Amino acid sequence: MKRCAVMLVVLGIGLPAAAAPPTRVELSFAIMMGGTRIGEGRDLLEHDGRRYLIVSESSPRGFAALFINDVRRESRGIVNDLGLRPDHFEETGRRGGTRTAKFDWAAGQLALINGNSTRNVALPRGTLDQASLAYAFSFRPVSSQGFDVHVTDGRGVKRYRYRE
Repeated sequence: MKRCAVMLVVLGIGLPAAAAPPTRVELSFAIMMGGTRIGEGRDLLEHDGRRYLIVSESSPRGFAALFINDVRRESRGIVNDLGLRPDHFEETGRRGGTRTAKFDWAAGQLALINGNSTRNVALPRGTLDQASLAYAFSFRPVSSQGFDVHVTDGRGVKRYRYRE
Protein backbone atom coordinates (compact mmCIF):
# COMPACT_ATOMS: atom_id res chain seq x y z
CA MET A 1 0.00 0.00 0.00
CA LYS A 2 2.95 2.33 0.62
CA ARG A 3 3.97 1.81 -3.02
CA CYS A 4 0.51 2.94 -4.14
CA ALA A 5 0.71 6.07 -1.99
CA VAL A 6 4.08 7.01 -3.47
CA MET A 7 2.78 6.55 -7.02
CA LEU A 8 -0.31 8.61 -6.23
CA VAL A 9 1.88 11.49 -5.17
CA VAL A 10 4.13 11.12 -8.23
CA LEU A 11 1.19 11.05 -10.64
CA GLY A 12 -0.82 13.71 -8.85
CA ILE A 13 1.77 16.48 -8.74
CA GLY A 14 0.93 19.22 -11.21
CA LEU A 15 -2.17 17.53 -12.61
CA PRO A 16 -5.45 19.40 -12.43
CA ALA A 17 -8.41 17.35 -11.26
CA ALA A 18 -9.71 15.08 -14.03
CA ALA A 19 -6.69 15.66 -16.29
CA ALA A 20 -5.41 12.35 -17.64
CA PRO A 21 -1.71 11.54 -17.35
CA PRO A 22 0.49 11.27 -20.45
CA THR A 23 -0.38 8.40 -22.80
CA ARG A 24 2.69 6.46 -21.65
CA VAL A 25 4.13 6.51 -18.13
CA GLU A 26 7.02 4.36 -16.93
CA LEU A 27 8.08 4.24 -13.30
CA SER A 28 11.06 2.47 -11.78
CA PHE A 29 11.26 2.32 -8.02
CA ALA A 30 12.99 0.73 -5.05
CA ILE A 31 10.99 -1.40 -2.65
CA MET A 32 12.08 -0.52 0.87
CA MET A 33 11.43 -1.99 4.29
CA GLY A 34 12.63 0.03 7.26
CA GLY A 35 15.33 1.79 5.26
CA THR A 36 16.59 -1.44 3.65
CA ARG A 37 16.18 -2.03 -0.06
CA ILE A 38 14.49 -5.40 -0.48
CA GLY A 39 13.56 -5.19 -4.14
CA GLU A 40 12.84 -3.13 -7.18
CA GLY A 41 9.84 -2.52 -9.34
CA ARG A 42 8.77 -1.22 -12.70
CA ASP A 43 5.34 0.00 -13.76
CA LEU A 44 4.08 0.82 -17.22
CA LEU A 45 0.83 2.64 -17.98
CA GLU A 46 -0.33 3.09 -21.57
CA HIS A 47 -3.66 4.58 -22.60
CA ASP A 48 -5.26 6.28 -25.57
CA GLY A 49 -8.05 8.02 -23.65
CA ARG A 50 -10.41 5.09 -24.35
CA ARG A 51 -8.52 1.94 -23.29
CA TYR A 52 -5.64 1.37 -20.88
CA LEU A 53 -3.00 -1.23 -20.06
CA ILE A 54 -1.04 -1.31 -16.81
CA VAL A 55 1.83 -3.72 -16.18
CA SER A 56 3.46 -3.77 -12.75
CA GLU A 57 6.49 -5.96 -12.04
CA SER A 58 8.37 -6.32 -8.78
CA SER A 59 11.47 -8.36 -8.01
CA PRO A 60 12.87 -9.05 -4.55
CA ARG A 61 16.60 -8.62 -3.99
CA GLY A 62 19.06 -10.03 -1.49
CA PHE A 63 17.66 -11.90 1.51
CA ALA A 64 14.05 -11.14 0.47
CA ALA A 65 14.54 -13.18 -2.72
CA LEU A 66 14.72 -16.33 -0.58
CA PHE A 67 11.12 -15.82 0.55
CA ILE A 68 9.39 -13.77 -2.15
CA ASN A 69 9.01 -14.49 -5.86
CA ASP A 70 8.94 -11.99 -8.70
CA VAL A 71 5.37 -10.72 -9.11
CA ARG A 72 3.74 -9.44 -12.30
CA ARG A 73 0.35 -7.71 -12.34
CA GLU A 74 -1.52 -6.70 -15.46
CA SER A 75 -4.73 -4.70 -15.71
CA ARG A 76 -6.64 -3.92 -18.92
CA GLY A 77 -9.83 -1.98 -19.37
CA ILE A 78 -11.47 1.21 -20.50
CA VAL A 79 -11.14 4.87 -19.59
CA ASN A 80 -14.49 6.63 -19.09
CA ASP A 81 -15.88 9.75 -17.37
CA LEU A 82 -15.58 8.06 -13.96
CA GLY A 83 -11.95 7.03 -14.51
CA LEU A 84 -10.55 3.57 -15.09
CA ARG A 85 -12.88 0.58 -15.46
CA PRO A 86 -10.98 -2.73 -15.47
CA ASP A 87 -12.10 -5.61 -17.67
CA HIS A 88 -9.29 -8.04 -16.79
CA PHE A 89 -6.71 -8.35 -14.01
CA GLU A 90 -4.04 -11.01 -13.67
CA GLU A 91 -1.30 -11.56 -11.12
CA THR A 92 1.45 -14.16 -11.59
CA GLY A 93 4.47 -15.14 -9.53
CA ARG A 94 2.99 -15.60 -6.08
CA ARG A 95 3.49 -18.97 -4.49
CA GLY A 96 -0.28 -19.52 -4.61
CA GLY A 97 -0.24 -19.46 -8.42
CA THR A 98 -1.94 -17.19 -10.92
CA ARG A 99 -4.86 -15.03 -9.80
CA THR A 100 -7.27 -13.64 -12.36
CA ALA A 101 -10.28 -11.33 -12.07
CA LYS A 102 -12.71 -10.96 -14.98
CA PHE A 103 -15.09 -8.02 -14.68
CA ASP A 104 -18.60 -8.44 -16.15
CA TRP A 105 -19.98 -4.94 -15.67
CA ALA A 106 -23.24 -5.63 -17.55
CA ALA A 107 -24.11 -8.55 -15.25
CA GLY A 108 -22.56 -6.95 -12.13
CA GLN A 109 -20.40 -10.03 -11.57
CA LEU A 110 -16.71 -10.51 -10.88
CA ALA A 111 -15.17 -13.90 -11.73
CA LEU A 112 -12.26 -14.69 -9.39
CA ILE A 113 -10.06 -17.43 -10.85
CA ASN A 114 -7.32 -19.13 -8.84
CA GLY A 115 -5.84 -22.12 -10.66
CA ASN A 116 -8.75 -24.42 -11.52
CA SER A 117 -11.13 -22.77 -9.07
CA THR A 118 -13.58 -20.06 -10.18
CA ARG A 119 -15.83 -18.10 -7.85
CA ASN A 120 -18.33 -15.42 -8.92
CA VAL A 121 -19.06 -12.54 -6.58
CA ALA A 122 -21.04 -9.30 -6.81
CA LEU A 123 -19.17 -6.53 -8.61
CA PRO A 124 -19.61 -3.22 -6.76
CA ARG A 125 -19.77 -0.11 -8.96
CA GLY A 126 -16.34 1.42 -9.58
CA THR A 127 -14.33 -1.61 -8.42
CA LEU A 128 -10.62 -1.44 -9.26
CA ASP A 129 -7.83 -3.99 -9.11
CA GLN A 130 -4.45 -3.82 -7.39
CA ALA A 131 -2.67 -2.65 -10.54
CA SER A 132 -5.17 0.05 -11.54
CA LEU A 133 -5.70 1.51 -8.05
CA ALA A 134 -2.56 3.65 -8.01
CA TYR A 135 -3.37 5.20 -11.40
CA ALA A 136 -7.12 5.60 -10.99
CA PHE A 137 -6.72 8.86 -9.07
CA SER A 138 -5.11 10.46 -12.13
CA PHE A 139 -8.14 9.74 -14.29
CA ARG A 140 -10.91 10.98 -12.01
CA PRO A 141 -11.67 14.03 -9.93
CA VAL A 142 -11.20 13.47 -6.21
CA SER A 143 -13.73 14.87 -3.77
CA SER A 144 -12.44 16.82 -0.78
CA GLN A 145 -14.79 14.70 1.36
CA GLY A 146 -12.97 11.53 0.26
CA PHE A 147 -14.52 8.49 -1.31
CA ASP A 148 -14.90 4.73 -1.02
CA VAL A 149 -13.38 2.33 -3.51
CA HIS A 150 -13.60 -1.44 -3.86
CA VAL A 151 -10.41 -3.25 -4.87
CA THR A 152 -9.83 -6.84 -5.97
CA ASP A 153 -6.62 -8.83 -5.75
CA GLY A 154 -8.07 -11.79 -7.66
CA ARG A 155 -9.07 -13.56 -4.43
CA GLY A 156 -11.81 -11.26 -3.18
CA VAL A 157 -13.03 -7.66 -3.01
CA LYS A 158 -12.28 -5.22 -0.19
CA ARG A 159 -13.64 -1.73 0.45
CA TYR A 160 -11.25 1.12 1.23
CA ARG A 161 -12.02 4.68 2.34
CA TYR A 162 -9.80 7.52 1.09
CA ARG A 163 -9.84 10.94 2.71
CA GLU A 164 -7.98 14.15 2.04
